Amino acid sequence: MRGKGWACGLSSLLISSMELRDPIYMTVGAAPSVTCVADRSAVSLESSCSREVESTMGGSVIQGAVFLLFAVGVLAYVVILYNGLVRLRNDNDRAWANIDVLLKQRHDEIPNLVETVKGYMQHEQQTLVAVTQARAASMNAASIGQKAQADLMMTGALRGLFAIAENYPQLKANQNFLKLQMRISELEERIADRREFFNDDVNTYNTRIGQIPEVFVASFMSLKPRAMFKVSDEDRRLVEVKFQDQGAGAAGA
Repeated sequence: MRGKGWACGLSSLLISSMELRDPIYMTVGAAPSVTCVADRSAVSLESSCSREVESTMGGSVIQGAVFLLFAVGVLAYVVILYNGLVRLRNDNDRAWANIDVLLKQRHDEIPNLVETVKGYMQHEQQTLVAVTQARAASMNAASIGQKAQADLMMTGALRGLFAIAENYPQLKANQNFLKLQMRISELEERIADRREFFNDDVNTYNTRIGQIPEVFVASFMSLKPRAMFKVSDEDRRLVEVKFQDQGAGAAGA
């Protein structure tokens, strides 16, 4: 009986010890689980924040790239417009320079022509004076409009001179006169051709600098509309009437 009681007591002690130790083991075992859960929450929050920052930075980069491309595109377009207007201006200047050269060449031939015909056309002094005055007006003209009007006067005076020369057989047989007449007629044709090209260039130039958006670039470049190398119908009629009066006076003389 005594041995059996001792065994039961030992068993009770062991059970009690196990009951006391189990909570300790459970508590100790539960601590890592709480720590792991906390660590996982922190990692998840950090990952979420990182994704939000990356998304925000990515959006800012895209917006900056779009703005940069837009600015570059606008700048490139402005440069294209600027270069186009510069090219038109240079083409217009070159076209006028070609006309101006021809006008000067014709001016140089007029004194030789007058000197050649005045010995034959002693009774046509008014016609010769008209040619001389037209040459002086053309040389003194400053603006394109003034030169256009002087060119019209010169053309009318030369036509009148060549028409009257038909009445002088000896003058028509003069080789120097024939060369001068051919040379001046050739210059007249070339001036007429260049006038057409110049006026087309001026029309294109004036149209471009008045359009949007070229008008803003033209304003920055201080470009102004240019005059064409032509005269108004009223000025043309006045010149024609003047030469008709001169022709009638010469016929009456």
